[in-house]
Amino acid sequence: MRLITADPALLINHPRPLAFVLSAIAIVFGIYLVLFGFLEKPIYVLGILLMVTYIVGYFAWHLTGHGGFLPGRKPHYHGVAPHEAVVNHLRGDSLALVAVVTETLLAMILALLYWRE
Repeated sequence: MRLITADPALLINHPRPLAFVLSAIAIVFGIYLVLFGFLEKPIYVLGILLMVTYIVGYFAWHLTGHGGFLPGRKPHYHGVAPHEAVVNHLRGDSLALVAVVTETLLAMILALLYWRE
Protein backbone atom coordinates (compact mmCIF):
# COMPACT_ATOMS: atom_id res chain seq x y z
CA MET A 1 0.00 0.00 0.00
CA ARG A 2 2.90 2.35 0.68
CA LEU A 3 4.08 1.95 -2.89
CA ILE A 4 0.70 3.04 -4.23
CA THR A 5 0.53 6.07 -1.95
CA ALA A 6 4.13 6.96 -2.77
CA ASP A 7 3.57 6.64 -6.52
CA PRO A 8 -0.08 6.47 -7.69
CA ALA A 9 1.18 6.00 -11.28
CA LEU A 10 1.85 2.38 -10.31
CA LEU A 11 -1.89 1.73 -10.56
CA ILE A 12 -1.85 2.94 -14.14
CA ASN A 13 1.30 1.07 -15.10
CA HIS A 14 0.48 -2.10 -13.18
CA PRO A 15 -3.28 -2.29 -12.43
CA ARG A 16 -3.49 -6.08 -12.27
CA PRO A 17 -2.18 -6.74 -8.73
CA LEU A 18 -4.78 -4.50 -7.12
CA ALA A 19 -7.54 -5.92 -9.34
CA PHE A 20 -6.56 -9.49 -8.47
CA VAL A 21 -6.42 -8.79 -4.73
CA LEU A 22 -9.84 -7.14 -4.76
CA SER A 23 -11.36 -9.93 -6.84
CA ALA A 24 -9.83 -12.57 -4.54
CA ILE A 25 -11.50 -10.89 -1.58
CA ALA A 26 -14.79 -10.85 -3.51
CA ILE A 27 -14.43 -14.57 -4.33
CA VAL A 28 -13.83 -15.52 -0.68
CA PHE A 29 -16.77 -13.37 0.43
CA GLY A 30 -18.98 -14.88 -2.30
CA ILE A 31 -18.08 -18.42 -1.24
CA TYR A 32 -18.89 -17.53 2.35
CA LEU A 33 -22.32 -16.15 1.36
CA VAL A 34 -23.20 -19.19 -0.75
CA LEU A 35 -22.06 -21.65 1.96
CA PHE A 36 -24.47 -20.03 4.38
CA GLY A 37 -27.31 -19.81 1.88
CA PHE A 38 -27.30 -16.06 1.23
CA LEU A 39 -27.85 -14.51 -2.19
CA GLU A 40 -26.97 -17.67 -4.11
CA LYS A 41 -28.30 -16.71 -7.54
CA PRO A 42 -26.82 -13.17 -7.52
CA ILE A 43 -23.47 -14.59 -6.35
CA TYR A 44 -23.50 -17.11 -9.21
CA VAL A 45 -24.12 -14.29 -11.69
CA LEU A 46 -21.36 -12.17 -10.17
CA GLY A 47 -19.01 -15.16 -10.27
CA ILE A 48 -19.79 -15.73 -13.95
CA LEU A 49 -19.17 -12.07 -14.68
CA LEU A 50 -15.89 -12.15 -12.78
CA MET A 51 -14.68 -15.23 -14.67
CA VAL A 52 -15.67 -13.65 -18.00
CA THR A 53 -13.81 -10.51 -16.92
CA TYR A 54 -10.70 -12.60 -16.17
CA ILE A 55 -10.88 -14.36 -19.54
CA VAL A 56 -11.63 -11.25 -21.59
CA GLY A 57 -9.05 -9.32 -19.58
CA TYR A 58 -6.35 -11.88 -20.25
CA PHE A 59 -6.94 -11.76 -24.00
CA ALA A 60 -7.38 -7.97 -24.05
CA TRP A 61 -4.15 -7.51 -22.08
CA HIS A 62 -2.14 -9.66 -24.46
CA LEU A 63 -3.87 -8.62 -27.70
CA THR A 64 -3.07 -4.99 -26.92
CA GLY A 65 0.59 -5.64 -26.21
CA HIS A 66 0.53 -6.04 -22.44
CA GLY A 67 -1.89 -3.23 -21.73
CA GLY A 68 -0.79 -0.93 -24.52
CA PHE A 69 -4.20 0.74 -24.28
CA LEU A 70 -3.32 2.24 -20.88
CA PRO A 71 -2.03 5.81 -20.79
CA GLY A 72 1.75 5.97 -20.79
CA ARG A 73 2.26 2.33 -21.85
CA LYS A 74 3.68 1.35 -25.19
CA PRO A 75 2.43 -1.92 -26.67
CA HIS A 76 4.90 -4.80 -26.51
CA TYR A 77 4.09 -7.76 -28.77
CA HIS A 78 7.43 -9.60 -28.54
CA GLY A 79 8.04 -9.05 -32.24
CA VAL A 80 5.03 -11.04 -33.44
CA ALA A 81 1.41 -10.31 -34.38
CA PRO A 82 -0.98 -9.79 -31.44
CA HIS A 83 -2.76 -13.13 -31.88
CA GLU A 84 0.60 -14.92 -32.12
CA ALA A 85 1.69 -13.26 -28.88
CA VAL A 86 -1.41 -14.67 -27.14
CA VAL A 87 -0.80 -18.16 -28.52
CA ASN A 88 2.88 -17.98 -27.56
CA HIS A 89 1.99 -16.90 -24.02
CA LEU A 90 -0.50 -19.73 -23.60
CA ARG A 91 1.93 -22.28 -25.04
CA GLY A 92 4.87 -21.01 -23.02
CA ASP A 93 3.10 -20.55 -19.70
CA SER A 94 1.25 -23.67 -18.61
CA LEU A 95 -0.01 -21.86 -15.51
CA ALA A 96 -1.71 -19.23 -17.69
CA LEU A 97 -3.28 -21.94 -19.83
CA VAL A 98 -4.54 -23.77 -16.75
CA ALA A 99 -5.93 -20.49 -15.37
CA VAL A 100 -7.84 -19.65 -18.56
CA VAL A 101 -9.24 -23.19 -18.81
CA THR A 102 -10.17 -23.22 -15.11
CA GLU A 103 -11.87 -19.83 -15.35
CA THR A 104 -13.87 -21.05 -18.33
CA LEU A 105 -14.91 -24.23 -16.52
CA LEU A 106 -15.84 -22.29 -13.39
CA ALA A 107 -18.01 -19.92 -15.41
CA MET A 108 -19.78 -22.94 -16.91
CA ILE A 109 -20.24 -24.57 -13.48
CA LEU A 110 -21.64 -21.34 -12.04
CA ALA A 111 -24.02 -21.06 -15.00
CA LEU A 112 -25.20 -24.62 -14.34
CA LEU A 113 -25.69 -23.87 -10.63
CA TYR A 114 -27.62 -20.72 -11.51
CA TRP A 115 -29.81 -22.65 -13.93
CA ARG A 116 -30.48 -25.40 -11.36
CA GLU A 117 -31.50 -22.95 -8.59
